[in-house]
Amino acid sequence: MLPDGFSIAVMHNEEVQLLNDWANTEGWNPGLSDIHIARDFDFDAFIALRQNNEMIGSGTIISYAGLFGFMGLFIVRPDFRGVGLGASLWHYRRDLLKSRLEPSAAIGMDGVFTMAPFYE
Repeated sequence: MLPDGFSIAVMHNEEVQLLNDWANTEGWNPGLSDIHIARDFDFDAFIALRQNNEMIGSGTIISYAGLFGFMGLFIVRPDFRGVGLGASLWHYRRDLLKSRLEPSAAIGMDGVFTMAPFYE
């Protein structure tokens, strides 16, 4: 459940570059064109958490023909971390990805060591 003024939906095109910028700021290297190739491959995979109309969190949930799923690029803006919004985004993404996959499909994910206890 999100507080008033917050929403989760597919990213707008201009938010994809912001996601790429956030990944670089975190020290991640998603590749020179990987984010844009992934967006073209699975447009609905790019999920934004917004406060009003401003993206404050994001992540991807790519479905490979419903047979395999992958969760990645889970980022919440630092000034919104630690208040449960990221958990809401993460669970929303997981559940949405599961709905896009066959029941027996596996889900892979990338992550950072500091978040391992949450992922478990």
